[in-house]
Amino acid sequence: MTRVHHHDCWGLVAALLTGLLLLVAGGGCSEEVGRSVPLAGSAAQSGLALTVRVPAATVPGAGSGRAAATPVSALATRLVLEIGESSAPDVVRPPPFPLTGGGGPTYSFTVGNIPPGLKKRVAYRAEDAGGAAVSSGLFFLDFLPGQLTSNDFDLGVPGKGTGGPAQGRLVVTESTGKRLVEIDVATGTLTPIYTWPPTGNEFPHSVAAEPSGSFVVTEIGLTSGNLVRISAGGTLTPMSTGMPTPRGLVADGSGNWVVALETALVTVLPDGTRTLITPFSPSEGHPVAVVADGGGSYIVTMQFLGNALPDRIYRIDAAGTKTTLVDYAADFGIPDADPMGVAIDPSNGDLIVGEAALRQLSRIRCVAGNPPQRTVIANLAGNNGEILRDPDGNFVVVEMGTDKLVRITSSGGRQELFAFTAGASPLSVIRVN
Repeated sequence: MTRVHHHDCWGLVAALLTGLLLLVAGGGCSEEVGRSVPLAGSAAQSGLALTVRVPAATVPGAGSGRAAATPVSALATRLVLEIGESSAPDVVRPPPFPLTGGGGPTYSFTVGNIPPGLKKRVAYRAEDAGGAAVSSGLFFLDFLPGQLTSNDFDLGVPGKGTGGPAQGRLVVTESTGKRLVEIDVATGTLTPIYTWPPTGNEFPHSVAAEPSGSFVVTEIGLTSGNLVRISAGGTLTPMSTGMPTPRGLVADGSGNWVVALETALVTVLPDGTRTLITPFSPSEGHPVAVVADGGGSYIVTMQFLGNALPDRIYRIDAAGTKTTLVDYAADFGIPDADPMGVAIDPSNGDLIVGEAALRQLSRIRCVAGNPPQRTVIANLAGNNGEILRDPDGNFVVVEMGTDKLVRITSSGGRQELFAFTAGASPLSVIRVN
């Protein structure tokens, strides 16, 4: 989504004609959303007004070459932009913009002399003093002849640009196709990252990304499973083996991984050692997805195939104490929902749940002392795998039953992003930018 602003600051327009201008936030230019200003003398070219927020959020420590997590604002010293395809003759690469001041400032950068084009690639990279990447990503904007296009984003928050969430790159596991693949939503292309041997008994389930650019994947086997690391170049390295049916996983923020096994929720340390958070009994069902709630606890979906016992959603704290947030049968009168993927809406703490048996995406509000409230966001065309909430408030859902990747808006609208080979059974999805 592109936001076009009208700027009442004619000095800015004049500077666009010469190519490049750096504005400190709060420089006195007023804005009116929904309009654009003609760039006098540059009718054939376009301009970009970019607002960059440098939050106090941290970037990972362990595994990133840094001893500990560090605020983005304390690391980022400059912003590098590239507008257009890297190999295109008209690609625009302005000089790096300085990021100084600390404390989470906001900066405005303006670039002129941009060749017009629709859904034009804008890649950014925030670097530290040594030139190492602190945060990077890309989004796609429409640049119209003689007009100024505005966009904004937060460093350290993937996909936060207003043009980003519907575009960018996604990484997906194909459980039956036995591949880890990258999907470029803008171009509709699929690039295999790793393919499991067709004769093997390992099937990929969930995937998460590491700061190094590698991916961590849970493998389900016929008798046991593994946690593995796959480099961006496609090399697989075992991290922890002989695990009883590992499914969901999430980073704990300290360089470890929390994994939902058939029998327990565990922490996997960098050396592969597993420590118990809490056990699961057969009467509790099959743990599937796990996400961190931001307060030191984890949300875990529990499902039964059929309605022998009710499906549940737990909150599990660091000490292993379980709290039942949702009992589908008791709370909603639904004996068989099969909650599969789960995400948390950071604006209000609501759970966004993909319910495979119902083929629905639902919002569940859990308030202490009150019964949970469930609202259906959208009906899905097939049973779902995991889900991804984008920063714009919309959702990317893996539809295993249709072999498609779809975008569901917060109001229930549906957009097909990618169609996999029939029978691939895509299961888990993450955004890499």
